[in-house]
Amino acid sequence: DCQDSSKYMCSDGSCVTRTLKSLLCSPVESCSLASPFRCDNGTCVESSEHCEPYACPDGLSACADGSCRSPVSDCPEYGGCGPGLYLCEESKECKSKSSECLNETLSYSTVYIETARQNQIGTCRDECYRDLIAQTLVTTVSPQFSAVVDLHIDADLGAAVTLSIPASAFNVSGSNLTAFLYTSGVAASQIRKANNYVRREIYDRFDELLPYGKTVLSMPFQCWVSENVESTFALNITASARIDREYPHGAPDICLATIDSNGDWRCIYYNFRDREAHPVSLVGDRVESTFSTCDTIGADMGTVYAFIFSPRPIETPRSNDEGLTNLERYWVLYAAVTILGSLVIIYLCYYLQRAMRYRKKYKKARQSLENKKLELERMENVGAAAGNITAKNGYRMSNNPLQLQAEDINALQSQLPPDHKRMEYYKIEEAASQKRQKYIDALKTEKEALEGLLTKLRNELKDSKEQQNELFFGNAQDNEPRFSCDDAQ
Repeated sequence: DCQDSSKYMCSDGSCVTRTLKSLLCSPVESCSLASPFRCDNGTCVESSEHCEPYACPDGLSACADGSCRSPVSDCPEYGGCGPGLYLCEESKECKSKSSECLNETLSYSTVYIETARQNQIGTCRDECYRDLIAQTLVTTVSPQFSAVVDLHIDADLGAAVTLSIPASAFNVSGSNLTAFLYTSGVAASQIRKANNYVRREIYDRFDELLPYGKTVLSMPFQCWVSENVESTFALNITASARIDREYPHGAPDICLATIDSNGDWRCIYYNFRDREAHPVSLVGDRVESTFSTCDTIGADMGTVYAFIFSPRPIETPRSNDEGLTNLERYWVLYAAVTILGSLVIIYLCYYLQRAMRYRKKYKKARQSLENKKLELERMENVGAAAGNITAKNGYRMSNNPLQLQAEDINALQSQLPPDHKRMEYYKIEEAASQKRQKYIDALKTEKEALEGLLTKLRNELKDSKEQQNELFFGNAQDNEPRFSCDDAQ
């Protein structure tokens, strides 16, 4: 009973568990190029004028299978375009009017161009691997044996996608060691709205978003694992797929991608360095890469995989490119920036050289100042003569007897009485000194008086002796005859 909320009615009228609708329900087929417009009743016609009148009751929306459902997200998935839209023959885009469809086939390139522009990348129009729907398969994976699974085999196109599962690829928990891999197709309605952003470096060659027709190159598929299997594998699964080569893409511009939580295409190896370390293998129209995760069964949508076109930036332009490179366009600006940068570097080097020279001078002056301080300290502690010995003379200072003696003197000086006591001692000493001076002066006066008295006595004694001599020699002369010169003659 599809009236149960846990059930879902597929486009073929079958009822399935709602959480398994992506696995069990087949999408509505795409309209053909001969009848590219889908009417509201689900039929495909040549143009909107050929649609029969059809309207859903209020509150319900027309779905691609002709049913009316609410909400619109409850409609079954479909290939091609939804109701009221044209499927453009060349670009594979969905437009409300056929006049809005672009035809760029005249600019398509049949040879590989490393720096190709968006209008040179061809889009597959008919019998494309991109439009195939993978079969719904449940594969039992044994831990002892490897397995190979063909997701779709077309009578004309061959095996579209093949998965190679190595032994012990899954981490199985619990007592049940049997693991299951569930795979199913992906409708265009599920992935057409996924954005494929290009790098800013190539905005001059591509739009910000690559359209769906140029993005998806292989048959997309989605996968789940049973509940006893961890969603991240122990060993990678190898996906080998055939791709549409309306334009001969290069291997560096192709990656195995999935749709992230934001609804955008994202390469398994997202960074270009990782892509260079894990390149896809491209031989003819077959490309090969690996993946390591699938959602657990019960998720509304499995993990979607497809090989997509993801152009990488090219630093060095090649021939057969239109326009000039950035270096050729802005060489004057690059030269000016280079010269300005060189001048800045030269100025910085000159500034650093000057700073280092002034720093050396500063250190030298500071060392000289330290030496002067050391010399002054030595002069204060030992004497002026010690100040002449510095580190320049090559001597190593150490304690010497003179210094030890000076230290002893300083220690003795610390034992002297305080200043006020010394002042009292000085006053007492000065009074005693004055007293001694007065005594010495009195002695000097007495000495001078004695010396005067002695001199006087000496003079008196001398005078007394002279008088006695005069008396003695005077009497003798009176008794002797007196002669004169005249008498002698």
